[in-house]
Amino acid sequence: MMVVSPRKQKQKHADFVNSIEVGTDVVTAGGMYGTVNFIEDGICHLEVDNDVVIRVAMSSLSRTAGETDTPTKGGSEATPPDEAEPADEEPGTTKR
Repeated sequence: MMVVSPRKQKQKHADFVNSIEVGTDVVTAGGMYGTVNFIEDGICHLEVDNDVVIRVAMSSLSRTAGETDTPTKGGSEATPPDEAEPADEEPGTTKR
């Protein structure tokens, strides 16, 4: 388990928000995925679908779309599904 002080979390989030540029794929705190189209005073315009743009507060952006929310077991990158070891049993069957 890793404990991060609130001050470091706040600074990390502020650095993240300041690093966002037009064209960045992001995820909001509510789980909306979008691409940054325009940035103004504390407001970010996200394109969430073709010709669908929403306005959100910059502070509601939680991470880039390529990042994971939680650290993986052992602190390393997760193995992509195509490189994962095959399962011992057929899908849809149960082990008895």
